[in-house]
Amino acid sequence: MHRAPQAMAGRGVVKPVSLSELAEVVRENERVVIRGSSSKRQFCEERSGTVADLTGLRGILSLEPEDQVVEVGAGTLLSELQEELAEVGTCLPLPNAKSVGPLGAGFPGTVGGLVSLPLPHGLEAQCGSARDWVLGLSLVRSDGAVARCGSKAVKNVAGYDVQKLVIGARGTLGIVASVILRLYPLRALPPTEFEQLRDLSGSAVRIVRCLPDAFERLKSEVGDALYAYDPASCTLWTDPQKEVRIEPGRGWRIGPSGEGFNDAHSGNASELARRTRLALDPLGKFNPEPVEAK
Repeated sequence: MHRAPQAMAGRGVVKPVSLSELAEVVRENERVVIRGSSSKRQFCEERSGTVADLTGLRGILSLEPEDQVVEVGAGTLLSELQEELAEVGTCLPLPNAKSVGPLGAGFPGTVGGLVSLPLPHGLEAQCGSARDWVLGLSLVRSDGAVARCGSKAVKNVAGYDVQKLVIGARGTLGIVASVILRLYPLRALPPTEFEQLRDLSGSAVRIVRCLPDAFERLKSEVGDALYAYDPASCTLWTDPQKEVRIEPGRGWRIGPSGEGFNDAHSGNASELARRTRLALDPLGKFNPEPVEAK
């Protein structure tokens, strides 16, 4: 017998445990706020609506160690996933850092958070980020329809990589329910150049990425407000109270309350983002407010 999630209509927190329940939550509510472990909440704008707690969608759905591919629920904690993958000699190439908050690319966050907001991490220059690891995913759209894209094939040339639209969109284009990930041999993890200067568990932080010729200058300008840095990827983690100036087109930054998310890198990129959100979320179900048509 079908069991509907609690608080289905309008308010409160809903914890779906299946893809069909999640789709029903989206169909039955005007506004939906996505929540996992809340480890990246500081980087997102405040939104109101029924909270969809995705931690009920957790666990490995399939694992193929020989092909180094795993499919996993979006609500799965990264720390739990890494422990299970280590038993078969594989991993996601993330630093083993469970106590550094926003420096750990999501620890103790979820797989869905890693996809929706892939923060820089200490092995990014050597091993890439979620854009490189995500082979496919399942997604609930704003009308409650379920969409699937990609596959378990590492080299897939059939059609567009639609999943790349969703990676880094902070949940504004739909709700990620499950993810297919390319894995990395545990024994082949490279060393990192990442340097952490203080414990950041629970701290607010601004993340800055710049071009190589500006890295040492910015590092010096930040001074005592520097929390950590990675010269390999030219990334700085800083106190958000310290102003950091980046010339247009020469880097980016993200910080508390969605800082940097709507920065227009170019007119074409800004317009493409607006049109994509308008097409996939015309009523603003996943956004702070409806996207205006032009």
